[in-house]
Amino acid sequence: MNLRKTYKDEFEKRHGVKLGFMGAFCKAVAHAAKAQPAVNAFIDGKDIVYHDYVNISVAVASPKGLVVPVIRNVETKSIAEVEASIMEMAIKARDGSMAMEDMDGGTFTVSNGGTFGSLMGASASARAAPQGCFVAPMRARSCSRCRHVRVHAAKAPAAP
Repeated sequence: MNLRKTYKDEFEKRHGVKLGFMGAFCKAVAHAAKAQPAVNAFIDGKDIVYHDYVNISVAVASPKGLVVPVIRNVETKSIAEVEASIMEMAIKARDGSMAMEDMDGGTFTVSNGGTFGSLMGASASARAAPQGCFVAPMRARSCSRCRHVRVHAAKAPAAP
């Protein structure tokens, strides 16, 4: 929280996009997925299919409800580029210009809960098959004594 507060104005001036938490969450997921490829894979019959890219589905609000567009190749983007991609998709969701292709091809889902999460239990419906993983950090708490951040995540929804 303090990091964001300290650097948000400089970040926005330099990159032309606001510094949010989702960009950092997505980059952390991309790093984890590259280090542990199984979290970015899916089961197809008796086979495990691994991806050499990380396409993260990010839940955003639209006038008609929650939609889950895909931010492609997150592993190759900076946090600023991820934030810009999320903003682009959020604008498309709000103005109704999102296409089905914008929501296809995700390998992992990250949802911030937001309004829908607080009302519907961590946006449990946001994960799109065949994605195997869903991360929904609901709140982050910093511990000044320990100098770390703990993310309290909601329970993952049961597999369909």
